[in-house]
Amino acid sequence: MDNAIQTILKDFNAHRRLSNTLTRLSKLIEQQALYAFSGDVDEIRRNYDLMLDFMRRGYTDERRNDLYDEMIGKTYRLIQNIQVELKKKDNPSYHDAAYRLASSRIDFDPDAIRQRLEDHVADMAMLSLEAPESREEHRRQLLQAHDAYMGRLFDHILLSNQWNDADASFYRMLLTSPAIDTVDAQWIVGAIMLACVNVFDLKKLEVLAAVYVADVAESVRQRALVGWALSLDGNQTLMVEGQKRTVDMIVEHDKGVEQLKEMQIQLMTSVNALYDDECIKRDIMPTLLKQGNMDLAQLSKDITQSSDLHDILHPEDSENMMSEVETVMNRMKEMAAKGRDIYYGGFCQAKRYSFFSKLSHWFEPFFWDNPSVDSGSAEPEDAHEVIKSMLSALPFCDNDKYSFVILFSKMMTQLPANLRKAMIENKGGVMPMAAEDMTSASFIRRNYLHDLFRFHQLYAMKDNFVDCFRMRQRPDVVNVFVADDRLFGDTDGYKEMCYDALRFMDSMDTRKDEHYHTTVLTLLAAVPMPLRLSDRLFVAHYLWQHGDKATAATMYDVMVAEYPDNEYVLRGAAHSRLDRKDYLAALSCYDRLAGIHEDNVNYLLNRSLCLVMSGRVEEAMPTLHKLYYNNPDNMDVVRVMLWGMMNQGNSEQAVAEYEKLCAKCPDNADDRLNYGYSLWLSGRVAEAVEVFRAYLAMAGRRDKGISRSIYSSFEADINLLQSQGIDETAMHLMADAVDVRPE
Repeated sequence: MDNAIQTILKDFNAHRRLSNTLTRLSKLIEQQALYAFSGDVDEIRRNYDLMLDFMRRGYTDERRNDLYDEMIGKTYRLIQNIQVELKKKDNPSYHDAAYRLASSRIDFDPDAIRQRLEDHVADMAMLSLEAPESREEHRRQLLQAHDAYMGRLFDHILLSNQWNDADASFYRMLLTSPAIDTVDAQWIVGAIMLACVNVFDLKKLEVLAAVYVADVAESVRQRALVGWALSLDGNQTLMVEGQKRTVDMIVEHDKGVEQLKEMQIQLMTSVNALYDDECIKRDIMPTLLKQGNMDLAQLSKDITQSSDLHDILHPEDSENMMSEVETVMNRMKEMAAKGRDIYYGGFCQAKRYSFFSKLSHWFEPFFWDNPSVDSGSAEPEDAHEVIKSMLSALPFCDNDKYSFVILFSKMMTQLPANLRKAMIENKGGVMPMAAEDMTSASFIRRNYLHDLFRFHQLYAMKDNFVDCFRMRQRPDVVNVFVADDRLFGDTDGYKEMCYDALRFMDSMDTRKDEHYHTTVLTLLAAVPMPLRLSDRLFVAHYLWQHGDKATAATMYDVMVAEYPDNEYVLRGAAHSRLDRKDYLAALSCYDRLAGIHEDNVNYLLNRSLCLVMSGRVEEAMPTLHKLYYNNPDNMDVVRVMLWGMMNQGNSEQAVAEYEKLCAKCPDNADDRLNYGYSLWLSGRVAEAVEVFRAYLAMAGRRDKGISRSIYSSFEADINLLQSQGIDETAMHLMADAVDVRPE
């Protein structure tokens, strides 16, 4: 039924047909027995019928449009509320959350929520006054109770209907209050984002924007910014104006535009985690695993004080291994410095622990005393300090911190006593990977994106939720949130923001497969044409390389008119014109390029080709002979020169040169075709027939029909053939001769 309500919503967004939508909602309510919503539909219907009756009677109502818009808004919110209710019935994650809420019997009145969160802060502060023998047990009880409460509050927000002004005001006040724990605030922000991404709610979006611009902890602000950006949905046409107001809030903030640009890049590197993991497993992990085995052997040797004859005889082995390790570690540091997710693969399996079976835990900020995590409470305090020391040196996202604590705690309990002692004394022996400030806005934002990416990749019930890293209507396309003219179109620097992101994407070390190119082409179609010349060149080049040559050629033609002396523009325009066989237009570009670089072989060669193909062979040949004299091993120079010789009527001379060329480049089918032309034009028809047959075999086109295939080649080169006296009849006869073999 989720598809049915989605279809109604899509049509309503597109057409604003109130009466039709209400009728469809009534049928859906009847089919799904959602009678709690019948009264809302009936109320909107009565008001609409009253408006319709006034119009029929000829009354003029100055507030008609405003009233209609009000009913549109009420109907939109009603559709979204029905969508949540249907998810409770049909979506396992929503169904489970609803069951947990019903079983908890917790009061989620705004005042009760505020009081509960503030009391928790006060209770934790009062622990310092208790006797040491009872303090830890009481602390554990408080944390367990609060963890359970926050899990249900998360469910409550996820399942909440469309918020009204009072709801939005309450959560805005709550999240910016200094009286609640920032860990709780971050957790709530995650719940709001998840709710809004899956069932769009403008009021929730407004709260996220308001929290970002507020004077609160950076950890809360950056989560709010990420949540806001990933919740934007330009397909919600009826809510576009409201969304644009939140865009204005963000970009008018002191660092809003800068952080949006940065986050867009971070989002792309986050999505690239799967590719990065492949690279690490292939190129880095084998060396580290080998070194790990050596370290364990050395550790055992240190403990037993035994000598190692191999180390004495081959000390260079250890040195070579250390050099290899240093190389791969530097590569990992370089990847981390670029914001790439180097830890994703290392903790994938750890997401199977029971801690990650709970939905809310995927959005829970890391704190050491989390009662749901076994952090090795049976271990001595110095073992805890080892884990804390290692966490401070490694830039894990919150998700991976929980994984690390669980894994390392289990490992510490299973290690032999001597190895455990060595680990404690060595503080884990971890080399710091993070050079940046782990409290910076950039670091917090990137790691939260890593948390979210793990949720959408590894949570057991991830398919129950919209993947916020993918475009809503195109799940195969990465969600480049700024690429939506409907929301960002009037924003200062919007085009530059889009193309900075796309240029970064093009420069990424990633798998440039069909899905990648689909993403880039989809995004190029979604954003307006750029203003900066560098961006225009990037777009034209990308379109040319990946399928839309017509648009690219038009862009180059426009740019060359505006920038007639820019080498990059001239080069792109010349190449596109040459490709579409507009030789005179290409010649004008190569004339200028050859003027800029008088000795550039490619420019001079292509200029000569344009002259030959335009019928100005005599002008081209002196340059071609000079190029050949200076570059006798440049086969492209040879090819153009021979083509010019045939156009001059020097086919017999060309035959000998083509024989040499085919001997040097035996796999080039086009050389074989042109060799056949030289033989044909020299009157050596029988030999030409055999060479054309060899060309067809090399080109792999025999199965498509020999006669038709070779004739299409003749048509492509008709200017050469006709200039040398080969007419249409001769072309047909030659094609048939190639096709028909003697008995």
